[in-house]
Amino acid sequence: MASPATEPVACLRHRDTQTMLRCGKCDDPICPKCMIQVPVGVRCPSCVTYEHNPLAQVRTPFLLRGVGAGIGTAIAAGVVLGLFLPLFGFFTLIIWAGAGYLIGQAVSAAANKSRARSLMYVSGGSALLAFAIATAFSPFITIFTLFAAVLAVITAVSPFR
Repeated sequence: MASPATEPVACLRHRDTQTMLRCGKCDDPICPKCMIQVPVGVRCPSCVTYEHNPLAQVRTPFLLRGVGAGIGTAIAAGVVLGLFLPLFGFFTLIIWAGAGYLIGQAVSAAANKSRARSLMYVSGGSALLAFAIATAFSPFITIFTLFAAVLAVITAVSPFR
C-alpha cells in the first residue's frame, strides 16, 4: 500500500477535481462525487461489485424469518386495526403509518437487518395484507382509506431503501 499523499491529485474520473482521497482497494485517486461507501471504507466505482455486497443480500433462512415476521405482524395489525380503526377518524393515517413502520421493523429485525430488495417486497406485501384483513372487518373503502394503505406500504418499505 502506498504512503498517504501529501498533495492533492486529480481524480481519475473527474480530471478537474483535486482530491486526497484514494480507493481502499486499488489506491486510485477518487473524489467525493465518485466514491462509494462500502462496509470496509470507500471504493472507486470500478472496484465495487454489488452482487457481493452483504447488505444487499439475504440468505434463505433470514428471508423465511422475515416472511414469517411480516405475515405475523400483518395479521395482528390487520385484526386490531379492523376492529378499532373506525373509532379514530383522521388519526387513521397516523395509525396506518405506524402499522407500516412496525411491519417494516419486524421484517428487518427478523432478517438480521439486511437491506435486500426481496425484503422490501415482503414488507410492502405484508402491509397490503394487513390492509386487506382490516377491510374484511370494515368493508367500506374510501379514497381516504386507500391513501392510508399507500402510506402504510411506504413506511413499511422505508427500512429497505
